[in-house]
Parts: sequence; C-alpha cells; structure tokens
Amino acid sequence: MDCAAEFTGAIETLRLCVDVMRLGGTLCPVAGELSDLPIKVADLVSKELNVRGVRASTRNDQRIVTELVEKGRLRVPIHAVLPLSEVAAAHKLLEDGDTVGRIVLHPWDI
Repeated sequence: MDCAAEFTGAIETLRLCVDVMRLGGTLCPVAGELSDLPIKVADLVSKELNVRGVRASTRNDQRIVTELVEKGRLRVPIHAVLPLSEVAAAHKLLEDGDTVGRIVLHPWDI
C-alpha cells in the first residue's frame, strides 16, 4: 500500500496500516485522540515511511477516494451494519473500543 489514511482512531487499525505499507509509503492518521501511537522508529526506518497529518480533504480528494472505492482499489472495512433504530447499540460498539472498521447505520430496516 502506497498510502494509508486511518479514520477510526483505533490503535489496532493504525497498526494494521503501518504493517501493510509498502517501502516509502505514506501514513495519514486523520482521526482519534490516541495517547500512544503504535509506530516505532524502526517502522519508519525499515520501511522508509512518511507520516503526514491530515486536517481536512478537498472535494476533489473525496471524489478520488470515492472512485478508488468504487473500482475496488480501496476497501473500507465494515464492522457492522445496523438499522438506524439501533443507533444506541452502534454508539456502544464504538465506546467499547473493540471496533475495527466502520459501523454503518442503515436508514431503513434491514
């Protein structure tokens, strides 16, 4: 993987991003209030990784990412798909901290 953007703030997901990066890849942590980043100097040196903080995205950035997802070049991990009526359960999953991937709330019963 040349570039990985991590949006969940989950330490496990960020660690997975580092593990799958190609030589010279760029890691873009976007979300989370992590007190300890699971990145070691050895990761940066052995894989010649770049780390780039990302504050926001442009509309063109969003278009490019959407196209990559549609083409199957990027995969968004889905932890759970729940009906909107179970929003409280979705929040509990997030608060428990064991969620790796997105929680999708479907607006109609599924």
